[in-house]
Amino acid sequence: CTIDMELIYDGEAWVSIGFSLNGRMIGSEAVIGIPGSTTLKYNLNGYTDNLVQPMPQEQQTLTDASTVFQNGQTIMKFTKIMKEPGEVEILFGDNDFLWAHGSAPALTYHASRSAFVLNLSSGAAQEVTAPNKGLWLAHGVILFLAWGVFVPFAVQASLLRKLLPEGGIWFQIHRGLNTISLALFIA
Repeated sequence: CTIDMELIYDGEAWVSIGFSLNGRMIGSEAVIGIPGSTTLKYNLNGYTDNLVQPMPQEQQTLTDASTVFQNGQTIMKFTKIMKEPGEVEILFGDNDFLWAHGSAPALTYHASRSAFVLNLSSGAAQEVTAPNKGLWLAHGVILFLAWGVFVPFAVQASLLRKLLPEGGIWFQIHRGLNTISLALFIA
């Protein structure tokens, strides 16, 4: 069995549709189209450009594959075999898909991306969201404050102690800022 896919992006950039076992990039596969270049299948082995590599020639089994820029849109079309040896199988039930696009017609870090689950037999789809995204953001902000603000100021209080009034005030500032940093680190 095969599946025909078409991806349309408003603008000129590389576009991709990925096939995943878990909704995450690493370990997944994708079809990436760059206007004016060959549309190919890629292994997504990491987040850096050098780890996103085209599959070997014998695995490049797409048919009717093209990526063009016309009327202000990048349009990628292809037909893919749903079950290929050594690749993520596309099922008639629920499938984890990824999509991404760049900001230019050259393969670089994506300008936007997301994951979604699509049931090919019913047509039902839902976007996959990162679990506890707000908590991850709060975690990042708190650690930035601890290690990026309070610890450097604590170090500066020690290094610049001769500029502060005598009587050990530098040590109280140093200890206070480190205590705040420790509390934020533990939080």
